[in-house]
Amino acid sequence: MSDEEFKVDAQTLNAITSAMGAIVMCITGHMTEEQKAGVANDLSRLAAVAEKRGDTVLETLLIDLQRAAR
Repeated sequence: MSDEEFKVDAQTLNAITSAMGAIVMCITGHMTEEQKAGVANDLSRLAAVAEKRGDTVLETLLIDLQRAAR
């Protein structure tokens, strides 16, 4: 691991978000359609909880990940 620290800026946050989507796509790419749907449903449920809590940033990220799972 590098000793460099990431800057907390839009570019870094967007890269982290993209990497998370890529991880979900890689993992679900090895699943059956039923399993993919289960992961997507779980992420959708978590997004609904985030919405109820007023955490729109987390909600948006979870929705993006849910789309990547399909």
